This record gives sequence, C-alpha cells and structure tokens, in this order.
Amino acid sequence: MRNEQEAIQITREVIEVHRRGGFEIRNWSSNSEEVLESLQDNGNVETQKPVDFWATEKILGMFWDPHNDMFKFICRFARLKRDVLAENVVPTKREVLQVLMSIFDPLGFLSCQTIGLKILLQCIWRQKIEWDQELPEKILEEWHQWKTILQDIRTFEVPRCFSPATSEPCQIGLHTFVDASEQAYSAVCYLRVATDDRVVVSLVMAKSKVAPLKPLSIPGMELQAAVMGARLAQKVMSTRNLRIDNATYWSDSKTVLQWLTMDPRNFHQFVMHRVAEILETTLVEQWRWIPSKLNVADGATKVTGKTQQETWITGPEFLKTDASHWPISKKQESINDTSEIRKHVMTTHSKSVVMFNAHDFLNWRRLYRAVALVLLFIDRLRAKCDGRDMPATTTMAHVGKAKMLLYKQSQSIAFAAELKMLSAGTALLKGSRLAGLNAYLDNDGVLRTRGRLNAVDIAEDAIILAHGCRITNLIVRSFHESITISLTKL
Repeated sequence: MRNEQEAIQITREVIEVHRRGGFEIRNWSSNSEEVLESLQDNGNVETQKPVDFWATEKILGMFWDPHNDMFKFICRFARLKRDVLAENVVPTKREVLQVLMSIFDPLGFLSCQTIGLKILLQCIWRQKIEWDQELPEKILEEWHQWKTILQDIRTFEVPRCFSPATSEPCQIGLHTFVDASEQAYSAVCYLRVATDDRVVVSLVMAKSKVAPLKPLSIPGMELQAAVMGARLAQKVMSTRNLRIDNATYWSDSKTVLQWLTMDPRNFHQFVMHRVAEILETTLVEQWRWIPSKLNVADGATKVTGKTQQETWITGPEFLKTDASHWPISKKQESINDTSEIRKHVMTTHSKSVVMFNAHDFLNWRRLYRAVALVLLFIDRLRAKCDGRDMPATTTMAHVGKAKMLLYKQSQSIAFAAELKMLSAGTALLKGSRLAGLNAYLDNDGVLRTRGRLNAVDIAEDAIILAHGCRITNLIVRSFHESITISLTKL
C-alpha cells in the first residue's frame, strides 16, 4: 500500500466483507498511527483494541517493531531446562542443538550469526559426542566465542520495507552474492531499487549451510554456493507481488565462472549436474566476478568474532552507485585445475598376431570372408579419420590379407618356438618338427618351406600349416570339396 488512505480503505473493506459472513476482524497492527486511529473510530470499539504503538508485535513467528518498521529477533530460549548461556554452565550436545533450533529465522537474516553455531554443531557431531555429554574443553572455547555473537542477534534489526520512497522506481534489480569456505557456503539476495534521485539496497533473503561431511575442494564448495544462490534468487523472483526487472549473480571464484561458460558434458558428474542446474534458471551473462573483500556473502561462511552487521543488512556500497563503477574482472585465464574436466582416453594394444575364433565357422570361405569384413571396417575407420573416401565393399586385397592372418594364427599356436628362432635369425634345433623342411619366414611373416620347385620358379613356396588345427581342417575340407565337385562334373 502506497499511503495511509489506501491502507484505511482496504482494511475497512476487509472488515466489512468478514462482518457479512459473521466474522469480526480485530487486533490490527500497523506502522501508521493514523491507520490505527481510523480502525478504533470505525463504529465498533471491539474491532481494534488499543495498541501500544511502541510495542513489538509478533507476526508469523517473527517480531516486528511497528514504530520503526523493523524486524527484530528476541531470543528467549524459554524451553531450555538449564540456562546454558550462563558463564559457568557447560552445555551438552542436545542443549546446543536446542539453542540453534530456538532461533526462528525463516528468511535467513541471521545467517551470518547462526553459521558459527552450525559449524560448532557439526564439529561436535564429528567427534561422536553423545547427546547428553558435556562439551570437551576445546569445543567449549568455540561455544564461548559464539556466545559473544549472540549479543549481536539481540540488537539485529532489518527494515521491513524494501524501498521507503513513494515515487515510482525506475529499475528494480535482484543481486545475489555467493561464497564458500572450507567450513560452509552461503548465498544472500539484495533488492536494488533505483529511483530518479537515489538508490536503495535492501536485504531480501539469505541462506547458509555447513560443508558436507565428505570433503569437497574449494571450487566444489563455490559451485555448491552458486547452486544455492540460483535457487534462492529463483524463489525470490517467483514472488507474485514483487517486480524484478533484472537479476545479477556475484561470485569471487573465477573457476566457477569459467565452468559456467563451458558445456556441462565436459565435466565429471558432480560438476556437470550442478552447472546444468544453474544454467537452467540463469544466463551466463548474468554472472559477474567480485573481489573477495567486497563479497558480503563471505560473512556467512566462517566463524568470526564480530560480524559486519551494517554491511550485511544494507549490502555492498558499490551497488548504490552507477553500474559503470561496479567491479569488473580482467580477462579470464585458462583453467589451471583440470581435475573436474572429463578426460576421454583411448588405449590401443598392438599384437603381432590377431586371434580369430575359427570354431564358430563351418567352412573356410565363410571364415576368411568374415575376417575380410573386419579388415574393411578398419580401413573405413582409417579413411574417416584421414578425411578420405571410405571403401564400400571388400576387395581381393582384403581377402588375401585375411587369409594371411589366418595362416599366421594357425602357425603361431603350433610353431611358436620355431617362429621365435627364425625371427631372431637363428637356425632351428635338430629336434624341431620343421628341421628338415628348410623353413623360413617370408616378407609377410608367414612360415613357408623352400622346395625344389623354387629353383625353376614354377610355383610359390608352400605354406606350413599345423596338424590338427581348426583352420587347417577347414582349408583341407575346402580343397577336398572343390576336388569332389570337379570330379563329379567329369
């Protein structure tokens, strides 16, 4: 509501509508004395009981000071059985958790104060302290340190109104800051309302979480903070009665900002899924770099003796200036840490002899034709890699090479020792089965025997095949069947 008259008109309409249904709306609270007086003069004194304008009201679990229009936090800890905040009382694990849960902060305004207690509670959990066991001396010192921050909570005030200016804003921007440390990560949203004469920056919402029990690298923690910031900003922008013209996200991690510019499929699963989620709701152009000393989200990532309460509430000073004065990152460098980038490694293992399962084939022709198809596939891959035209069908060269591979496979099983000696250039032993065959290796590495016909150059030297080998049996059967068919035709 823009003014008191509009507020008075709306409240009277609400009262009248409920009165027709038999309901009497009463006990109104407002930050305007004029509105409260009009409600008391509405004809029914029961509609509005006298309210102390200087008193603090409780609205939806939060405390509101109508006079100053501020949200406050009154920590009473009424459900604690002992006064664990006293100097001489040593709390238990259960009591520390009760203190944390007694602080009602749905919008995360106190994230910079409560994160210290969250980190302390995680430390207690890591040391496996029982629920009703008192804190040891080392952790007790951290508890006393956090109690000094508790005094800040009692004086903490957040303006309820984002922009007290009555003039129509020119531009409304949502600025989300994210940061992380080894202990925690956080995100905080500010609303920047620019009018003709001034700029107002207001705290909207914040959130902080402790680091997971499984250790993460600092870039991984910064990425978790970026995911939290994207979700938090999306929740704020989904508010129906809040107009937002643009959104900006600030991070001091150059590694995360570079991850967002890359294809998520280039990373391992952890980074891939989180980068993809961020890019679903935000644009890469909306993410900007900010120096760590200007990042207000840093206050909700670590335990500090004294929080920068004023900066946390009002946001960084540069947001109140023109966009030309905002931090600008220098030209981004290449990523030094490539541990999160998925590596595609292809390993090849070369063998002198390729082994084919000849027992899966019933005849020699099907066997060497199958091997020829494998060779054709290899040639097609090589042609594709070299950018050449890929062969379409098998050729006689493929068939001849396939037969040579099968000959070598048969020989490598039965004559392994002889092949090793001939490859080394030494003579065969007298006890070898090939000692009297004048065996040698040709240019293709096939074992042959040099006979008398070589002298007159009538035919090639015969290829030596192993006795009882499946390949040999298929070759012999093939020749036997071809001779039988020829004789039958005669």
